Amino acid sequence: MRSLRFALPALLILTAGSLAQPPTAFAPGKPKDLEVTARGTDSVDLDWRKVRGSEGYYVYRDGNRVAEVDQSDYRDTGLQPATTYVYRVSAFDDDGDEGDLSDALQVTTEALPGPTVPTDLVASAVGPYRIDLDWSPSEAPSGVSFYRVFRDGAEIGTTDKTSYSDSSLEPETEYEYRVSAVDGLGNESDRSDRSSATTEVEPGPTVPTDVVATAVSPYRIDLDWSPSEAASGVSFYRVFRDGDEIATSDKASYSDASLEPETEYEYRVSAVDGLGNESDRSDRSTATTEAEPGPPAPRDVTAIAWSSTQVNLSWNPPPASAHPVQGYNVYREGESIGFVVSTAFIDTGLTPETTYGYTVAGVDTRGVEGERSDVVSATTDAPSDVIPPARPTGLRLVGN
Repeated sequence: MRSLRFALPALLILTAGSLAQPPTAFAPGKPKDLEVTARGTDSVDLDWRKVRGSEGYYVYRDGNRVAEVDQSDYRDTGLQPATTYVYRVSAFDDDGDEGDLSDALQVTTEALPGPTVPTDLVASAVGPYRIDLDWSPSEAPSGVSFYRVFRDGAEIGTTDKTSYSDSSLEPETEYEYRVSAVDGLGNESDRSDRSSATTEVEPGPTVPTDVVATAVSPYRIDLDWSPSEAASGVSFYRVFRDGDEIATSDKASYSDASLEPETEYEYRVSAVDGLGNESDRSDRSTATTEAEPGPPAPRDVTAIAWSSTQVNLSWNPPPASAHPVQGYNVYREGESIGFVVSTAFIDTGLTPETTYGYTVAGVDTRGVEGERSDVVSATTDAPSDVIPPARPTGLRLVGN
């Protein structure tokens, strides 16, 4: 009977590039009902119907014999996740004769689980233009490679940390964020719960400082101050005099004209930025305009010695001024010697052959004296009426 084994033609069974032993006439039958009973990311559990007369079984994976077992089940381990394998099984008897291979069974291992969803997402506004995000880390068997950050539904960036700073935002604006995790295999988690934050109000400009008011004439006060600062830039400054706005300026200075002489004025300044935000007003600064000057100096003043004791003065009126001239003060050697309403003055009682210096200043209708003229000088004459001594009388000769 055993001779019949050699009389039968040998059968070759090719599977995925492997070679099984050709069965003999008395080899065990072909295993049937090969199936998967369990599978994981790196293992597959196989089971099949027992073959009568078999001593054991060979397990083939992708055409390569990977195991020899004596029962009709097998756990194949050390596999790759999410990978497809083809299994076949054959039976062999106590003589080592191997039967036909079972029908092929295709099995795909489970994929590794993706990363867990990021949790505890918190969005915090840290200024008018930035929101910072923080969250608890995700977990993944293959490790978390990075996180994707979404603002208002659109991806805005990735990070390998559990935090992110979103900048260049608009002030006073609400933004909504979500985050997902991506593992080393490219698996992505679901997006986190939403977290919202509203950027802060953009601060207005700083208050102008070092405001200085300086009177430069009876009618004008100049203002200067240190520039303000503003994120959107300072557009202009508002200038207030005695509580009322009088002007705006795009510089850190202003000239206030057409004021009243000898009058105190109080000033404050505020800054307005490019968004229309206005600062508080500055500290107060005051200045008093100068007194209004008197008339200009008389013109063409002349001094002529009229005698040994008299000097005659004359002049032309000064140019017209805001207030008319009502008279003139006359000064000799800097001392006032008289007031006249005409343009001439006679100075008498002087010392002969003496030089005197004179100035003249106009006095306007307010009683304000103007600028004095340049000094003019004159020297009184020598006396012209000197009486010679009387002729001696009573001359007599005195002898011994």
